[in-house]
Amino acid sequence: MKRSRCGSHGPRGGRARLLLMMMVLLVWAQPDSSARALEGEGPLRERWSGLAREGRLWEDPRGLQELLFRAADGFVRHEGGGVQIWAADRDWFLEEWGRDTFIALPGLLLATGRHAEAQANIRGFARYEHEGLIPNRIADVSKWTPQNPQGAEYNTSDGPMWFVQAVRRTAQASGDEAFEAEMAPVIRRIMERYRTGTGYRRYNRFNRICMDSDGLVVTPAQSTWMDADPDGLDRPVTPRNGKAVEINALWYANLRYLADLERRLGRQQDAAACEALADRVRESFNQRFWFEPSGGCGALRDVVDGDPCGDDIRPNMLVAISVGEDLLSPERQQAVVLTATRELLTPYGMRTLSDRSPRYCERYDTSQPPILKDQAYHQGTAWPWLMGPYADALVRVRRGQGWPEPRIQAELRALLQPLLEYMVAHPEGTIPEVFDGGRPCEGLQGFSLDDPAGLTAALAEPSDQAAGGTRSQAWSVAEVLRVCVEHGLVPGRDGASGAP
Repeated sequence: MKRSRCGSHGPRGGRARLLLMMMVLLVWAQPDSSARALEGEGPLRERWSGLAREGRLWEDPRGLQELLFRAADGFVRHEGGGVQIWAADRDWFLEEWGRDTFIALPGLLLATGRHAEAQANIRGFARYEHEGLIPNRIADVSKWTPQNPQGAEYNTSDGPMWFVQAVRRTAQASGDEAFEAEMAPVIRRIMERYRTGTGYRRYNRFNRICMDSDGLVVTPAQSTWMDADPDGLDRPVTPRNGKAVEINALWYANLRYLADLERRLGRQQDAAACEALADRVRESFNQRFWFEPSGGCGALRDVVDGDPCGDDIRPNMLVAISVGEDLLSPERQQAVVLTATRELLTPYGMRTLSDRSPRYCERYDTSQPPILKDQAYHQGTAWPWLMGPYADALVRVRRGQGWPEPRIQAELRALLQPLLEYMVAHPEGTIPEVFDGGRPCEGLQGFSLDDPAGLTAALAEPSDQAAGGTRSQAWSVAEVLRVCVEHGLVPGRDGASGAP
């Protein structure tokens, strides 16, 4: 059975919402019959649970790799002659969404050495590019034509930006320059339409996406991954309309990538134009997003020129470091990572809102109806997938501090150990969608990047967080796997790294 993300966190008919509410308790109590890394393998699960209890989880990196690869494989489907990445592989969200796919693809397909499948997946979305947008959901391909793109849902502003990053990563991992050249026209159309303006119809209005005079991109409400709209009445909990921080970080990174691509394709004038625009975006980004919150050490605004809660401390700012590379100075990168560590980091993921905010929600109860639980969905609930951008940002900062790679790897092991311990301790052998944001951790609140012990001691403190959402989410597994492979914590398949 297929359900869109909107099924529990966006617009949907009341009858369908009621059905979903009735099913939530049932699916959590009754595991499905699909294979999992540790289901039905009692001795294997006992072995890994024992290693986790004894603090020896990392003693068998090859075995850990196999568990992660098997968990990843559950999301990759071959249907209709193509390759799909489902958002989840049990409970609900049992279908493909563009945004989730492009974030999960580097971990599920590149880190595992499945380059041909990654290219096939990207081609499957690229053929439905329309006016610079990539569909977030393809419901019925028989209805789609370039002139009348029915059957596909174009309702995200971040999906096309993550698509460009997926192409970049796939081309780099595979070394396939022909594939990159094949995708170049699609990338050009996306970037050009974001510059000149594009959009989509929803809620009986046109939702515009366009570059402003300062070079930053303006996007409509409920178009980013924080899209919860519990009653489906155009009242998103976190609208994020305006200039969203991760959209503009991706916009900058994609401009730099396109400039490099154009240069390699012999289009020097186009490359120079992209570089010039990227320079303007970097200047505007630092002027508009950087601020020093009360009691903080420096951070990036979540949204400017729009959402009245745009100064909230949220994890989206980490994308400015994880993909932005030189978008921020080293000093600002350190400040952002420090703020994220103190206010957002938990053992099981990054909180979606600082625990210092008066709107912070400590608990996420999956059994509640959407009208209640969606108030917490992006208002403090911790998401494992965000450990990927955080780890990338932390590594960049540590390298800037002169840390040797073995020391960085040790800190990453401490960072990911709670999630991996959860994975091996549960029969599903996978990682869920979310965890409670939980109570503040004293060790993390007082954390310093100058502490020679790093994160190890702070993350060892007991946590009161409970799992929620689907029991097996693609980007949760994908980002943990990607970080493990890219940074040498576990081996890739046949030397694959999926590295950016």
